[in-house]
Amino acid sequence: MIPNIITILIIITSIAFGVISVLGLKNKKIKIIVNILVYLIYIFVGIIASQRIIYKDNRILGYYLFRVSSGSMRNTLKVNDYILVKNQDSYKKGDIITYTLQDRTITHRIVKINGEMVTTKGDANFNIDDPIHKSQIIGKTVYHGILLNILINPLSYVLISFSTAYLVTDVLMKTNKESKKTRKN
Repeated sequence: MIPNIITILIIITSIAFGVISVLGLKNKKIKIIVNILVYLIYIFVGIIASQRIIYKDNRILGYYLFRVSSGSMRNTLKVNDYILVKNQDSYKKGDIITYTLQDRTITHRIVKINGEMVTTKGDANFNIDDPIHKSQIIGKTVYHGILLNILINPLSYVLISFSTAYLVTDVLMKTNKESKKTRKN
């Protein structure tokens, strides 16, 4: 959880310093505005992090993050893939949903809806699952893909950290050169 927040902060900082560096922002007012925006984003991410730590909630802005732990959906989802799940007002046949069953969390595709009961099946499974009540559904898978897996990967933290360090150094060097030029004039 905390590494995800750190990744978000590093990405935001990288983008902010990258914008300053690439655009060569010389206007101090624009630099101040960009810095204020970065700090506001830090505060926002800090509030989200504290919510997750204090309340042990795996939800951010209504989205849940889960890791696939079995091959029952292997035609669509691989083991260790990360998925984003969001609660929906309604579900339809074909939706990939995540639900709770006893103390487990399961992600399967809806094959039948009968009133308040939903029947699912893993794409790679031969048999359908026992019907569940709609109240057991956490949400529908709204995103799965390589970008999410990359952001969660610890190696990404290292690469993003080096990128951020490079951008910060670049910005500081340019700022230092500009201040030396203005002192000479």
